[in-house]
Amino acid sequence: MFRSSNYPALRAKFIDAAPVDINELSGRYLVDILLIPGYRFLSHIKVFSQNGSSAFGYNKIFGLTWGHFVISKGSCRDLDFCDAVVINYGIKKNFPPLRGIRDYLRCLHSGRSYIGRFYYQLGKRQLFLGYFTLNKL
Repeated sequence: MFRSSNYPALRAKFIDAAPVDINELSGRYLVDILLIPGYRFLSHIKVFSQNGSSAFGYNKIFGLTWGHFVISKGSCRDLDFCDAVVINYGIKKNFPPLRGIRDYLRCLHSGRSYIGRFYYQLGKRQLFLGYFTLNKL
């Protein structure tokens, strides 16, 4: 779909994408980290669930469950605070190094495909690491 070698195009695509309606995030999505060519073939899956007003999920790769997260509305600070859904791994259920991961998600095609930016939280600072896409399975 997109490749990481063109960060200005990916940045523009993220900004041009629509805000995500948290309620449309449910089920399984294939993850493609655009920094790593061929990554999608590892079958990394993000699973989203909802329970009342709570939205949450986890990751699966090679059949192993890891990286539980909670989902909330937020904004991408380094991109003029554009609206985004925040996927926050900072919960006690995760191994401490995973707790710093933050994903920011925007919609390419409602309910089907999304583009995201992933960061690592270091104190109050967020280190930008790259882009990913999610595609509904």
